[in-house]
Amino acid sequence: MTAAVKQIKLEARDMKAEKDQLLKDKSEAEAYLRDARKINKNINKMLVRAQQVVSMAYLEKQRFEQQAMDLQNTLSLTREHEQEDAKSKMAYIDERVKEVNRKLAQLRSKEEDLKEAERAFQVKVAAFDISMENRKQQLMENSSESKQIEKGAVDKWEQIPSSFFCPITYEVMKDPVMTSDGYSYERKAIESWIKKSRMSPQTGLPLAHRKVVANMSLRNSIQEFLKDRPSVLKQIQQE
Repeated sequence: MTAAVKQIKLEARDMKAEKDQLLKDKSEAEAYLRDARKINKNINKMLVRAQQVVSMAYLEKQRFEQQAMDLQNTLSLTREHEQEDAKSKMAYIDERVKEVNRKLAQLRSKEEDLKEAERAFQVKVAAFDISMENRKQQLMENSSESKQIEKGAVDKWEQIPSSFFCPITYEVMKDPVMTSDGYSYERKAIESWIKKSRMSPQTGLPLAHRKVVANMSLRNSIQEFLKDRPSVLKQIQQE
């Protein structure tokens, strides 16, 4: 009986120890469970935060991509505008260069015309001097009057104003007319000239128009001058 009691007590003690151990294990398990729940709660919070961060990053990425696209479009438009502006400026510069070249060509042409007019004028001056010398010789050789009369005729010839001579024929004008540049010429001579050229025989520059106007004042002056010098008039009429 005593042995049985002892056995029971031992079993009871072991059961109590096992119970205590189970209670202890349960307490530890509950502590682990609480910790696990806390960890799980923290993990859930971290997941929520991570999702928020991901969402914000995605939104930021979209915003950045939109900004990059806007910047690219702006750069593209700016580049196109600059290219168009550059083309426009190049076209303007090309047109200006062409205009300058045209003006240079016109200036060269005018320069050549002036040189040609100068050469023609020099030739006319030389021809005029020769013509005057020939006229003096003719007066001296052909006149049958006395030396005094010959001398008087030559003197009178020398007194003829240069404005009475046509710049084209180098002869005393009978029907003087005036061109747009203000110079006077023999009508037939200048009309023949302007049929071939618009340049002034005197200046070498273009005439404003081809119309001529009778210079009655000069014509009257020539007639009055020759009327008082019959020997000169006779010599002119013989030529």
